[in-house]
Amino acid sequence: MPRILEAEEFSSNARGEVADFFCGSEPWELAIADWIKATSDDKTGALWSMKAKRTKVWIYYDGISFVGYGSLGETNWSWPYPDGERKKVSIIPCLGLALAFQGEPKESLPKDRFSGQIIRHLTYHAIQQGHQFLVLKVHRKNDRAIRLYERWSFTPFPVREGDYVRMFKQIIETDRSEPTRGN
Repeated sequence: MPRILEAEEFSSNARGEVADFFCGSEPWELAIADWIKATSDDKTGALWSMKAKRTKVWIYYDGISFVGYGSLGETNWSWPYPDGERKKVSIIPCLGLALAFQGEPKESLPKDRFSGQIIRHLTYHAIQQGHQFLVLKVHRKNDRAIRLYERWSFTPFPVREGDYVRMFKQIIETDRSEPTRGN
């Protein structure tokens, strides 16, 4: 039986849980870790984004340990890109999986691993927002994340923005299952 993550909404009370979060030493990985650990005054962090931009953030546990986090917001992107009409879409501002849990559980199929469970949970909540598309940005050198998102049917936009690649997926009927426990 696969190990299923438990989701819990993030709050300032959980800052102690994420204080030692580490997902790697590349600059983009350090930024992902800093985002969840930031105070509510830091305009580059999760708590500020939750308050100012109404971003939802969840932290995930495997029943024992803090495994990672995911976030979901709403934004306007041109569709079709780059000259199309601006429309509201769901966005994953940040997603981080602790280094110790990347690729876990190994006995699971790739889509049932913790990273896949988080993506499925965020997609489920994007459906609740009523949007047709789920979008994100990923560092252009983060090959593992790009491959992960491509396995989940995210497609890169043809144009890069500096160091980041925009990716999108159209939400379809088969995205409606929620693999985590909790909210």
